[in-house]
Amino acid sequence: MMLPLPYRREGIRVGDVGIFQSGAFDFLFNICVPASDPINPDVLPEGFTPIYPPLNPVDMRGFPQFGKDSYLASSSISKSGTGSS
Repeated sequence: MMLPLPYRREGIRVGDVGIFQSGAFDFLFNICVPASDPINPDVLPEGFTPIYPPLNPVDMRGFPQFGKDSYLASSSISKSGTGSS
């Protein structure tokens, strides 16, 4: 499946729903934007509505300890990184 152009431009963002498989994230849709947003596919789960109230950017923070080229893994969440922060 070809990802929507807006998704390819921005990459993973807050609200993305997808599947982690073989070390990759397979994007399905985003819960923070309306069904009509170009990032969302034509077919969404039945009754889809974006989260309400919407997320406020003031409530989101970045964590420098998880810089570029780092990732979270689970069975027991751990930090790993290959690049510098």
